[in-house]
Amino acid sequence: MYKELWEGGLAKQLSNKYQNLEKEYSEFCKIHNNNYRQLKGKVFKIMIQGKFIMNIFSQKENFDTDYEAIRICLKEVKDYAKDFNLSISIPYGIGCGIANGEWKIVYKIIEEIFNDYDITIYRLED
Repeated sequence: MYKELWEGGLAKQLSNKYQNLEKEYSEFCKIHNNNYRQLKGKVFKIMIQGKFIMNIFSQKENFDTDYEAIRICLKEVKDYAKDFNLSISIPYGIGCGIANGEWKIVYKIIEEIFNDYDITIYRLED
């Protein structure tokens, strides 16, 4: 059901690099009955090769960005990182590609959530 996530962009690069990522993600989705209403606002976390990779479920059923879901998910990411003293890297433009989000809005949410926690926003070269 969520195969399309792995067919492009950062998700595809991560899936190519980390063999079990897509399988574990699919299992997480199955736990929530592959129901996007149940998944929205949740964070999939997996440790691979000593790194946590987290996927936030922050889109509406039509796959457009849901800003409130981004806020909820990023707050959970921050809390988890604080609990375990983890560094955080966030891709530039998260939720703004095929999800049609506006970077000005997403960036403001990121600034609000992480105002007291250092993060890195990285941008891949085209």
